Amino acid sequence: MKILLINPSSSTPENRREYILGIPYLVSVLRANGYFDIQFCNYFNMQWTETIGLTFEALKDFKPDVILLSCFTINRIAGFKIAQMVKEFKPAIKVVMGGMHPSFMYKQILSNTSVDVVCIGEGDRTIIELLDAFKANTLLDNIKGIAFKKDGGVFITEKRPFVKDLDTIPFPAHDLYKDYLIQTGKAHIIASRGCPFGCQFCSTTEFWGRSWRARSTTNVVDEIEMLLRDYGIKYVSFLDDEFTLQKRHTIELCKEMLNRELKIKWSCSTRVNTLDREQLEWMVKSGCEHIALGIESGSPRILKTIGKKIKVEQIINAFDLLKELSLSRGAYLMVGNPGEDRESVDETIQLVRRLKLDVPSVAVAEIYPGTQLYEIAKEKGFITDDYWLTERTPPFFTVEHSAEKLQWWAFLIVLSSKRVQGVLNVLSFLTWFVLSKKKKIAKYVSKVFKGVIGIKKDRYSYKEY
Repeated sequence: MKILLINPSSSTPENRREYILGIPYLVSVLRANGYFDIQFCNYFNMQWTETIGLTFEALKDFKPDVILLSCFTINRIAGFKIAQMVKEFKPAIKVVMGGMHPSFMYKQILSNTSVDVVCIGEGDRTIIELLDAFKANTLLDNIKGIAFKKDGGVFITEKRPFVKDLDTIPFPAHDLYKDYLIQTGKAHIIASRGCPFGCQFCSTTEFWGRSWRARSTTNVVDEIEMLLRDYGIKYVSFLDDEFTLQKRHTIELCKEMLNRELKIKWSCSTRVNTLDREQLEWMVKSGCEHIALGIESGSPRILKTIGKKIKVEQIINAFDLLKELSLSRGAYLMVGNPGEDRESVDETIQLVRRLKLDVPSVAVAEIYPGTQLYEIAKEKGFITDDYWLTERTPPFFTVEHSAEKLQWWAFLIVLSSKRVQGVLNVLSFLTWFVLSKKKKIAKYVSKVFKGVIGIKKDRYSYKEY
């Protein structure tokens, strides 16, 4: 059986993702179960028009029996178009789609596109049972964790339990990104799956369940050693949603890295309320040099509204501790969540100034399927499921404020960082901000300079946008 795996092109290719681990995990599972006739097309960072000819060429030359499409919300339309191309080329080819977006929107996708089967949730076990069924030409009804077309409708099977022991899943097929690994010396690793906190804007908890599962420390460090040996990597980015949730596990991982004398640097993302000094000291000893923390807002009211389950005092304490230990600090911030107003934005500005952040990363709240924010937007009549059949990108949550106002507030938060890196970020943000609204360049430039000139030590004298 020939299997063609595709990362469809993103609707926002400027937001490059050089190294996505979803398909590498699938490939490793396929290989471990005897499926070796595999081809991988990574179109994620390409424009759709660039991929049309490449897709037809792959279909003609490789002659696949099954197409596996990895789907995020931002590349869903390219995935739908590829499915249609495949069916026009040869209707007998099976088209399977998996990932976060189809896991939430499987009924819509199966009812409106050429996709035959959707893998819902974790696909490590599901994909093998599905391919075995295709190979044997048997019914799909008893395969857990899928939805498929049947008798003119959509049939969904029993939910598949999560894999309890993540060590039973083989390391992802990093060789798919061999050139990247060798050229950059950087690798990505996922040491755990899930996050139990359920923030309003995030679909992670809905996708993985309100749980957190970790690989053994030995298993994780074995993967790092393999990457060192085979590709000479010098840096690891842990992509876990919640790296430090279990203190004991984090410390054991650091000790294992030290025991094996691994000469690498590494980074991770986590929460401010799952860190303490002992844990951080071990992280530093083992090579950690950067930690990014999701703080979202400096407003206690907004933090409560979005279900972040942290306090401003915890944010300050965590960042002070990182600075004391000479760790590079990153911060993820948002504007535009329900209840956001000028007061909450000013609270975030004051927090950024208090933390003295070099590069505050500020995003306007976007709406995605599988989030509480999406349900709120639907209840208010702002969006319907039909939106995801259009070619539009995920929308800002503009139920309460205009996109222009939210972008302006985001700019002001970025502006509150005065360091060199912050200035560069401001210039980059300003360029995008102005060019995205060409007809209003003079208006925006005028407001920006008024804002810059009006900054004072303890307050801002800019006018309300």
